[in-house]
Amino acid sequence: MAGVAYSFYTGNIVLMLILMGLRNFFGVVCDSAASGFSGEIMEYHQWRFGERCDSIQGISGWITGPIGQATGWILPLILALLGFTSDWDVMYDDAIRRTLFNFYAIGSICGSILGTIPYYFYDITKAKHKKIVEELQERLNMIMSNEEPAGDGNGEAVPCE
Repeated sequence: MAGVAYSFYTGNIVLMLILMGLRNFFGVVCDSAASGFSGEIMEYHQWRFGERCDSIQGISGWITGPIGQATGWILPLILALLGFTSDWDVMYDDAIRRTLFNFYAIGSICGSILGTIPYYFYDITKAKHKKIVEELQERLNMIMSNEEPAGDGNGEAVPCE
C-alpha cells in the first residue's frame, strides 16, 4: 500500500497499476494460505479442548457483522469531518483529496498490520499437526472401543507438548 501511495504522490500511473496488480496477486496467495490454515486450526482446537468447533467461523459473523455495519455508519461522518461532501467537485481540491487518500492509505496499512499479527503466533508445524491428527485418531479409536480417553481426571483432554 505504501508503494501505491508513493506512486499516487509522484503521479506515476503505470507504477501504481503495477503495484496494485502485485498487491492483488499476493492478496490471493495470502487468502489461500489463510483458508488452508483453518483446517489445522479446527483440528488443534479439537485436540486441545476435546470438542469440535467447525461452525465457529459462522458464529463469529454474529460479532463481526454488527461491527462492520457500525463502521459503515461511522465512515461517512469521518469523511465529512475530513472535508468530503456529496459534491464530488471537492475532489479537485488537492488538500481534501490528499487528506482522504491518506485516511484510506493509513487505514489500509493499519488493517493489514492487524490482520498479519496472528500469523506471528501460528506455531503449528507439519510434525506437530501430524502428531495432533494421530492423537485425535487414537482418541476416536478409544471412544469406538468404549474406553475412556486419557485426560486429567476432570474430563479435560491433556494436550501433548
